[in-house]
Amino acid sequence: MTVYQAPLEEIRFALGVSRCMNDQAAASNFEADEVDAILLQCSKLAERVFSPLNALGDREGCRFENVVVTTPPGFKDAYSIFAKAGWNGLGLPARLAGQAMPFAVAISISEMLNSANLSLAMGLMPTPGAIELIDRFGSERQKQIYLPRLISGEWTVTMALTEPQAGSDLGAIATRAYVEEGSLFIKGRKSLITWGEHDLTENIVHLVLARSPSGAPGVKGLSLYLVPKLRLEGGSNDVKCIGIEKKIGLKSSPTASLVFGENGGATAELLGKENGGLEQMFILLNQARLRVAAFALGSAERARQAAVGYAAVRVQGRDAQGKPTVIANHPDVRRMLTSMEARTEAIRFLIAYAASFVDGAHASLAETKVRLEILTPIVKAWCTETGFDVASTGVQIFGGLGYSEECEASQYFREARVHMIYEGTTGVQANDLIFRKIRLDGGCGARKLFSSIETSLMSESSVDDPGLLFVREKICASLALLKELTDSIVVQNGARLARLRANGAHYLMFSGTVLACWLTWLAATRATASDTRVADEFSRRKRKNARFLAAQYLAPAAALAESALSSRMFDLCEAGEIE
Repeated sequence: MTVYQAPLEEIRFALGVSRCMNDQAAASNFEADEVDAILLQCSKLAERVFSPLNALGDREGCRFENVVVTTPPGFKDAYSIFAKAGWNGLGLPARLAGQAMPFAVAISISEMLNSANLSLAMGLMPTPGAIELIDRFGSERQKQIYLPRLISGEWTVTMALTEPQAGSDLGAIATRAYVEEGSLFIKGRKSLITWGEHDLTENIVHLVLARSPSGAPGVKGLSLYLVPKLRLEGGSNDVKCIGIEKKIGLKSSPTASLVFGENGGATAELLGKENGGLEQMFILLNQARLRVAAFALGSAERARQAAVGYAAVRVQGRDAQGKPTVIANHPDVRRMLTSMEARTEAIRFLIAYAASFVDGAHASLAETKVRLEILTPIVKAWCTETGFDVASTGVQIFGGLGYSEECEASQYFREARVHMIYEGTTGVQANDLIFRKIRLDGGCGARKLFSSIETSLMSESSVDDPGLLFVREKICASLALLKELTDSIVVQNGARLARLRANGAHYLMFSGTVLACWLTWLAATRATASDTRVADEFSRRKRKNARFLAAQYLAPAAALAESALSSRMFDLCEAGEIE
């Protein structure tokens, strides 16, 4: 098992690049020395506390017996160390006893914990969003009861949305709230609830999306409820775990099926206004989607480190002089290692860039909010698809050993697969991007994003490196095609909309590839600049990765998007020449 090492230099650099591209981020409370200290402390937590439990957790998993879930040895202590150190409060405002760090810093912390032990880190993900929801929509009484316990980590929280018969169709939710003798209760069943039952804390607060007592059919009749596992006045709250999933990965992250109200009703509290549940959940989901992208980054980085370590010691074949050599010297393995490094780096840049807009969006800055809304589905889908492919490449580098359960590459591959499903599949993200974002405002928000990329590409007049000039040329050509496809998407109607829904994922992935290549190019130009003060080797790797990404991935993504979405394709479909 490779010993995880937090890539602190890479994380610091990504934060700096994202800050340069966002005036709001540059103006935020972002003290470099303070951030460096926080990153260093988290790296110690990740490397010394979380990581040693990773392989053990995958091997032993969680146990379910008599409605009780037991996590692997060491998990409870690791969580206690995390909570007592105050990590839940990193991104919270000072009035909530937080450290008020920008969201980009908070999500960088997540990367390290995700890489170190993804199963354990998944249980931490919903808490910051839940704290924000209760702070914004909760009554004073709810704030006094729930916020201190969630911030301290005394209680954990879940997002209880999914139901067996509904899946992603929230309008089909059947769990219902009802009033009896003046008290509010919840009755129904939820499935696939991450960390829905565990032994890390005594109490678990379930954020339950359910139909209001007089709620209309569909999504308009949904409200959000606080349903603790234990009643506030003491005793069980009729929330029962009936089993945990036997998954191909993330075996020490219990995914529970929960029954509410089987024996008389689970006591609940309405959060915010009645029938406003969907609006509130989307606030939580949008942040969660960026955090899932960070899950993918954790998987990719861990898989990359493992592949690099193995390729450096695995002797197989001979070099040009006929001497035995490690596989890292074989050209095809070098290509795969470069692809893993370049794409992992691109994922990190994309997440940092999107995260830099979160604080401005919270401050109700209209243009910042629109930019974040455009970026979120792209970042979630592109990063998770790419992260899984990076983990898959890691298995390839390990060869036959990589396909064995005894190999760490197998674990990272299995764990990375769920990211593309979690919090909305790639198809769901594509439909969100195209129909709820781009078409809804006539493509205005997307055009402003493209314009900012174009301005950035043209403003770096000092670029004289031939390789970076090549990359800029490639990005400019791809950006022109992306703008053309976006304009086409805005005007599609009738039967073509079904084709758009079927092929929207290709457009999203092309958009993500253009953004990734731009940010990687920008990073390379900043690393090359004389005043950046980065080591020559670091700068060289940044230029290499920018060239590799543009040369290897822009053209295939562009070809797929164009073939799926161009006017010519639609014309052929309507003429019946292709299906």
